[in-house]
Amino acid sequence: MAADKSTVTCTVLAMDSTNFCYKACKLCERALPDHSPNSSCTACKSKFPASFPSHQHLFRLLLSIATDTKVMVVICFDRAAKVLFGCSAHEFLDFAKIHPFAGNS
Repeated sequence: MAADKSTVTCTVLAMDSTNFCYKACKLCERALPDHSPNSSCTACKSKFPASFPSHQHLFRLLLSIATDTKVMVVICFDRAAKVLFGCSAHEFLDFAKIHPFAGNS
């Protein structure tokens, strides 16, 4: 018996903007320490040449959302966050560096 799929519409009420992305290994996508000086992943033991970026940035959004019946806090990871933002975390970080006051009104 197949499960019925339901659709719920929600509204994003707030987002924690302090830690919206994290550094991850390019191969296994596991989180890496923010200030890791070496170019190797301890999880998959991959070593990268110094000229090759060993990491990527992935989204991890902490959102407060509301449906028609309740408000809840959810974590939105990279695949879904790319749909909300319309770009990758790396592209968003590049934009934020070029336009540091874009979010100010």
